[in-house]
Amino acid sequence: MTKTLSSFFDFLSKRMVFADPPLHTHLRGLLNKAFYSACGDGHADSYRAISQRVSRCRDGSGKMDFIRDFAFPLPATVITEMLGVNSSDPIN
Repeated sequence: MTKTLSSFFDFLSKRMVFADPPLHTHLRGLLNKAFYSACGDGHADSYRAISQRVSRCRDGSGKMDFIRDFAFPLPATVITEMLGVNSSDPIN
């Protein structure tokens, strides 16, 4: 494996989503503490609205790929809103 690829895979292995225990468990615990207070009942209406908005974002065929169209964008949208990122902000 080239040095460039080795460095890239080393970088990825330290990201929570790609990490194995015990690193993944440790990072997840830190995030749980950080987000716990933001997940209270006071936000249920907001999360419900996000869920409804995400479920309407289909390709127009009337069909839904659950992972692509709902299970991925829902938590990503909730987390970005918890962080104060406006979903209409441009990426660039």
